[in-house]
Amino acid sequence: MAPDVVELRKRRIEQHLSELQVLTTERMGSALAGELPCPGLELENDMAGNDVTMTLRVPPEVAERADDLKSRIHGPMITALTGGRVSRSMVLRLALIEGLQVLERRYSEEGDTNAR
Repeated sequence: MAPDVVELRKRRIEQHLSELQVLTTERMGSALAGELPCPGLELENDMAGNDVTMTLRVPPEVAERADDLKSRIHGPMITALTGGRVSRSMVLRLALIEGLQVLERRYSEEGDTNAR
């Protein structure tokens, strides 16, 4: 192989490694701060860029309950999605999704508008 081609490949590999190091450092910082995203809950919207940001105020007791649940939420799916790290935001997203499913089932019967 010509020396120019070898040098060009070497520089390209070094550039990619440098970019990966920056990304890894940023992700590690986010992980240590407990701010990693939840790909399983955000993947569809993140890929399309259609996320809706919502500000939601909750009583301190709800935040405490979410914090208490962080250590109890586990399993292969959670580990695959988050690397095993569960945040308060993830707990609240799961609660919101599951709560919506409950409400959808509750009110899915035709003509049923009364709470049970």
